[in-house]
Amino acid sequence: MHELTGQLHTAYVDVAARGFDSSVEIMTELAAQLSLARQDLSTLRFPRFLLGQLTLQLAAPDNSPLPGKQQIRDLLTSLKARRMPPDVRDLVSRAADLGVKSAGAPVPGGTADTLLSAVEAAFSRRRTSGEKWWSAAGRPTPDALLELHRMHHLGARHERQQAQDKLMQAFLADMRDSYAERLLRTQGHVASPVLLDDVHTAAGQMFLDLLTRARNQHPDLVDPLLVVATSGRTLRDIERPSATEPRHLLNYAAWRSRWTPDEASTWYFPVRLRDLSGDESIRWAREQGVYDRWTVTAVHRLTGGHPLGTAELLAASVGVGQERTVGADQMRISGLGVRRGEGGIAEDSLLSELLADLPAEFHDQLVTCSASRSLTSTEIQAALGDVSIHAADHLRVLLEHRLWLDPGAAIPVHPLLSRLLHLHLQSRPDDHPDSWVTVHTRLRKHCLDVGDTIGSLHHSLALGEVRQVAHHLEQSLDSDGDWLFSLTQVTAAPNRLAKTGDISPRAVVPWASDVERRAGTVALLVAGLWIQSDPLTASQPVLLRSTAYQFTELASLVPRLADDMFAMAEECRREAYTYDA
Repeated sequence: MHELTGQLHTAYVDVAARGFDSSVEIMTELAAQLSLARQDLSTLRFPRFLLGQLTLQLAAPDNSPLPGKQQIRDLLTSLKARRMPPDVRDLVSRAADLGVKSAGAPVPGGTADTLLSAVEAAFSRRRTSGEKWWSAAGRPTPDALLELHRMHHLGARHERQQAQDKLMQAFLADMRDSYAERLLRTQGHVASPVLLDDVHTAAGQMFLDLLTRARNQHPDLVDPLLVVATSGRTLRDIERPSATEPRHLLNYAAWRSRWTPDEASTWYFPVRLRDLSGDESIRWAREQGVYDRWTVTAVHRLTGGHPLGTAELLAASVGVGQERTVGADQMRISGLGVRRGEGGIAEDSLLSELLADLPAEFHDQLVTCSASRSLTSTEIQAALGDVSIHAADHLRVLLEHRLWLDPGAAIPVHPLLSRLLHLHLQSRPDDHPDSWVTVHTRLRKHCLDVGDTIGSLHHSLALGEVRQVAHHLEQSLDSDGDWLFSLTQVTAAPNRLAKTGDISPRAVVPWASDVERRAGTVALLVAGLWIQSDPLTASQPVLLRSTAYQFTELASLVPRLADDMFAMAEECRREAYTYDA
């Protein structure tokens, strides 16, 4: 947007930060910013919209619910005569100041006189386009504007919506008129880009609804407005273009791969921004001056490609040193798990950033619920222990909207957030009412009650009962038709092992060499995968190669799973190679 400002008529609005009460306020700010003069560009004017907006601001006389027709006539007369009354000038001035004073808005400097001049110029003719547009239905302009005032302030819900629809239509009509042949098309510009940030508020979503409805009602009219709306929360469904099919949120690369001429012609394009890939993390790291591939790979695995986490940890890794003592180096790079330490990033600060959109009173509950595998309402209730299912449902819905839960993922919250929450849960003292042991014990009981064997083993492993879990998995090798899936689900359990980076499987299961070969191999495999699930606990390349060896060993002992075991072994070797490539 900064690059486009000065070349095009642009606008930037942080909807949540500004605290708008209505969509009309957002339209007013956009009109103010788009009206600002740009060098070598014709001026955008909004006579239709501003006439309606100013009408809404007219105060009714005493003992009357509505302003009189004469007030509207006086407004029109004063606008055309370029002698705005003080209250109208003040009103337009405040609208202009919205654009000039927007925090962080990339708009050129200016004053309220910019918009005042545009308004006066737009109404300088004997019968303006604004008057003509509002009287297009055959009603006198004062009557049409008086009805707009009544519907917006005193009408039923559907009438208030109709009034806002009319204002959006007026706004878009002004955009089309400004971009008519005599103005901007001769300059080669076809649209004004507008960025609406954090549009999840009621006013922001209403604006999107109004825009969508206006475009659907008049698909033959193309308005020169490119709106990019961003949100850190899940938005409610908006009324998509009638010619398009429902579509899931795609990342940009996926959309490009499915791109068709029909889709190219639609103005509706929902996108979910994805995490950074490994290659993207490497390119980003080089821009930050970090060239050590091991460092970048460790950071990417720790953050799951989360952009904020990646940026923070890469910045912290600059100047750390290039020694390959994986445990100590990784701890210094991440800073996670060390609440107070030299050069570390306090996990609290990163967690507060990730949870900035979640009310503070729910943070402790989320830490407790992080022990849950799926964050369903019933698991939330089981984890918290003393809440109703209604309260659990409320928290689940809140998390869906604020944290973008992915129900199809093994971990519904982002892996980086999950690790931070686990660290906080682990730090609670044993006598805490929702300590690590207490919460995982509750969840194991819940899984046993509902017949979820994998879930109960998962929580048993989180409680450190490695021998019992390994024995159960070894016993099910010949009967479980999806044994590898069960293994990966169980060993995804969080752990409370020391975050030293040098934990080995044999240190976790020292008894493995004292049991039968198959049982010992399974025990070492369970321990290895369990340690590996937490990037802070082990030397990942060494551990990955050890895990590959155990998969190969088990393949010779369980022929029916040999192909799958060899495939898993190769995957571990390939991942280990990424640290050294």
